[in-house]
Amino acid sequence: MYLQFNLGLWITLLFFASSQATWPGPGHVIDNDTLASKTGSEGDGEVWLSVLGKVYNVTEGRRFYGEGGSYSIFAAKDASGYFASGKFDEESAWAVEYDSLSKSALSDLKHWVEFYEKKDAYPQIGVMDGIFYDSNGYQTKLRTRLCKAMTEGNKVNILTKTLRSLRRLALLVKANIFK
Repeated sequence: MYLQFNLGLWITLLFFASSQATWPGPGHVIDNDTLASKTGSEGDGEVWLSVLGKVYNVTEGRRFYGEGGSYSIFAAKDASGYFASGKFDEESAWAVEYDSLSKSALSDLKHWVEFYEKKDAYPQIGVMDGIFYDSNGYQTKLRTRLCKAMTEGNKVNILTKTLRSLRRLALLVKANIFK
């Protein structure tokens, strides 16, 4: 049994070492000063933003995220607070208490996480050292709890929709049976 476990572990390690697979550990860690410098000022240079600590290069959308753009408030910082609060002012973004987000706020945040994860034009380039990832690139307990809450919220939404559909079906069956 012990030999099997170790053999399996070694096979897994060799697979990751010899392939293009990404080990689910630390990524390229970006500090706050580096992120803060990526505003795309004066129309040149890159524009970066972060969502739940994942840093994305949004230079492709410079007209939105660059200086004067409608989403420029998100550039060069972690925008999670804006997305969770639904308000686009610094005070609201900084006041977000991530441990006590409502289901609605979690849903909004999840929407934006998925948006940036799926948008090919905005590649993820690393993780930000801060409250969501540590200086070694590992996600923090806070980020783990948020991701779990967003996933559980999605399960609740799916279950609720399924129950509604079953209720409607039962009503339709009942209506047709008693005619």
